[in-house]
Amino acid sequence: MVSLAVLSVPAEATDPETTRLLAAAAKKWLVESATPDGTHLVCVELVNRSTGVNVRITGSEPAEALSAADALLTSWRGDWSPTPAADSSPQDQLGPGDSGRDGEPVDGRSASARVLAVAAEWLPTRGGISAFNRYLCRALAAAGADVYCVIPSASRLELADADASSVTLLEAPPGPGAGPHDGLLRRPTLPGGVAPDIVVGHGRITGPYAQALTDEHFPSARRAHFVHMTPDEQEWLQSDGPEAAALAESRTEIELALGAGAACVLGVGPRLDRWVRRELASLPERPEALRFDPGFDGADETARRPPPGDPQVLLLGRIGSTHVKGLDIAAGAVGHAVRLRGDDAETVDVLLRGVPAEQAASLRAQVRQWAGLPSLAVLPRAFSTDDAQLRRDLRRASLLLMPSRAEGFGLVGLEAIAAGTPVLVSAESGLGELLREILGEGADLVVLPVTGDLDTDEALWGERVHAVLADRERSFAAAGRLREVMSGRYTWAMAARQFLDALLPITA
Repeated sequence: MVSLAVLSVPAEATDPETTRLLAAAAKKWLVESATPDGTHLVCVELVNRSTGVNVRITGSEPAEALSAADALLTSWRGDWSPTPAADSSPQDQLGPGDSGRDGEPVDGRSASARVLAVAAEWLPTRGGISAFNRYLCRALAAAGADVYCVIPSASRLELADADASSVTLLEAPPGPGAGPHDGLLRRPTLPGGVAPDIVVGHGRITGPYAQALTDEHFPSARRAHFVHMTPDEQEWLQSDGPEAAALAESRTEIELALGAGAACVLGVGPRLDRWVRRELASLPERPEALRFDPGFDGADETARRPPPGDPQVLLLGRIGSTHVKGLDIAAGAVGHAVRLRGDDAETVDVLLRGVPAEQAASLRAQVRQWAGLPSLAVLPRAFSTDDAQLRRDLRRASLLLMPSRAEGFGLVGLEAIAAGTPVLVSAESGLGELLREILGEGADLVVLPVTGDLDTDEALWGERVHAVLADRERSFAAAGRLREVMSGRYTWAMAARQFLDALLPITA
């Protein structure tokens, strides 16, 4: 059976006490309508009339869905109106292309859209692009699109994870003597033999495969090309040898060639959007350019308090790229902060999530050397694809540092903000620029410059690390306010709607 809850909240009911009572009533209704044996699917779907935001909460475990619904409704502001509801079996519930009670589709455009994303993997073991693709696919599926993602090979865990998000994960067709990614060039078999309306590629990683699939197998599909980094910044930071200039130019040309034939080129965040628009201006026929701002929602939005015990500073991502990610800046800043705290202060741990196993010991020693503290507690950890592990890392941390010398966007910083964890992020990142757009001068507390002078950066970042750790109660309260502001302005539902509107516009 299915329990489908619909709540209509009066626009004038904006005071916290009324909101709390409405949330409690909605939760009570859900509890009474869902059996405790786990056989129900609980679904809550709300639409904000003033913003067009669509929020859907679904769970096969009633307690899990109810908890999410309670958090959403408790933080509710605005005029929410329900989408149509119908009682049916799980197989008959509303989905892409289906109709509501009045016979109209949930959304004419998104409900009929078929999206094929091309990725190197589903669960993100290689960093931010894979994580971004997973977020995107899940958001598009929640918006009502039929979403397929083709990868070279899929594990049982990946298949189950994608299925839980209503995404169909496809393995690329194999071939004799083919390389691990060559199958991405072959036509994947979509259920029912359907063809996609949109094919999605990510940079030079999977953009070439998305282009080949569109050109050779799905010529009627519109191709979306995402740009995640600027080669000139990345290559010069990776290496200043004689090959850096040639490699940067070559990879810039690759991005431009992939964008030239796309229906839409999407720069993730303001920094990459500016780069995309400038580069596309050199083409005689320019594809549409769209700035894509990821959502800050999706995490547990309960009020956060500082975790007990000694404070822990967290760095996430591909930490093996130490110079690009500014690991030396982070280590020096922590060392500076520890010295400012004095001998009587709590011990500070540094957790590094995303360290290659072969670099763990050497990187631990290097961080201690950069910090100037031979006894600093440095905890290297392997990259994890486990959402629960990421949540635990963020909830035990008192501060996340992202001092990148260059960062196209900075998804790890976004994830920390969404989790309500205090952050310090580089001004040389798309996330830093986005925060400045929204917060103005208020962003100075969380967005710090990376000047290129290591001593200057270590001192500046170290003072801010010290300030955050010196009053963790105040820092977590500020982090909660930041999450509220950003999640109110940017959600994955908004991003998915903008994407579908751009790729499948309504024509007269």
